[in-house]
Amino acid sequence: MAFGSSELPNFLIKSVCFLSVIHSKAEEVTFTRLPQNHTVIEGEGGRFECNASVGNYNGSLNFRWRVLLQDEIHVAAQIGGNGSAIDGISNILFLDNMQSLVLQGVQRQVDGYRFVCRAGSGLILTTQDKPYAILSVLYPPLYTPSPSDPFSTPTEGSTFMYNYEFEANPPPDSHIWTRDGEPLSSGGRIALSTNINTSSLTIVDVNRNDAGVYRIFSSNAAGNGSALFTLSVYYPPVLGDVQQSVAISVGSPFILDCSPMDSNPPATVFFSYNNTGAVEESITTSGNVLSVSSVIRNHTGYYSCEASNAVGRDSVTVELVVVTPPTVSRDLMSLVNGPFSVTLSWEVPFDDGGTSQ
Repeated sequence: MAFGSSELPNFLIKSVCFLSVIHSKAEEVTFTRLPQNHTVIEGEGGRFECNASVGNYNGSLNFRWRVLLQDEIHVAAQIGGNGSAIDGISNILFLDNMQSLVLQGVQRQVDGYRFVCRAGSGLILTTQDKPYAILSVLYPPLYTPSPSDPFSTPTEGSTFMYNYEFEANPPPDSHIWTRDGEPLSSGGRIALSTNINTSSLTIVDVNRNDAGVYRIFSSNAAGNGSALFTLSVYYPPVLGDVQQSVAISVGSPFILDCSPMDSNPPATVFFSYNNTGAVEESITTSGNVLSVSSVIRNHTGYYSCEASNAVGRDSVTVELVVVTPPTVSRDLMSLVNGPFSVTLSWEVPFDDGGTSQ
């Protein structure tokens, strides 16, 4: 009985398939070239090579690649053609009938991945024996602020600590800290420390002179890495020295300048007259300055200003005495006490002009 190619009965088709599978299972693959460990710098590429043979079989073998995570158990990807994708590798190419695996744009997240070659002449592919090829990715230091230690502006007199977490392969030999471009070292109020993946800066008894731009820097075989932050220190306002008592004549100007010598954050200034917040219409304030263009006797009194910010305050008080010519004294009397002395007496004038007699 003869059958056409399209007329094979089902039992013959199944037999052919069964024999093909049996042949695939029976083949013995010998790997003549295995992929070797490869080290690349992040952003560059790498290449793995594989070759194999199957007994006396002279045809082309099928090659595929498997990518395992660092534990050599969990599969990151099965790759078998151009366009295959692995997170952390921008492009994958296959050359020489897929015997060569070319990686482009390698990133640090695939550091330690294992690349495994598989080969065979049929449907069943044989996986190479261990050890598998390890991809090592070198990358420069990358610093990130520690999420458990958020940045906060310190107050003068407090302790400031800032931590940078870093990743690098290989680890840098040292970390260099600078402030405004000048190297820092441990000692006195400053402590620098590094553990497995964190570098820390600590300043005790912070003062305003500690403010500046702080930078951490390191390098390894893959390049350089750095990070910086600007430190600002909070401190209360300080008012300059002022004369505690001032005597001026009627019609003269009076100025009280309460500009803080220094303050961070900027201070708010509040004026009061005779210990109340109310001031007369003739008294003007502009910013940190209180002024009277032409004083009269009623301006005599105590003038205070207070500068304050979120971390403290300072204040000064000035006594203003406005003087005028006193009125004429009354009832002047003289008593002759002897040939060489005389005593004068008079009643206190109605207005002493603002000064004691």
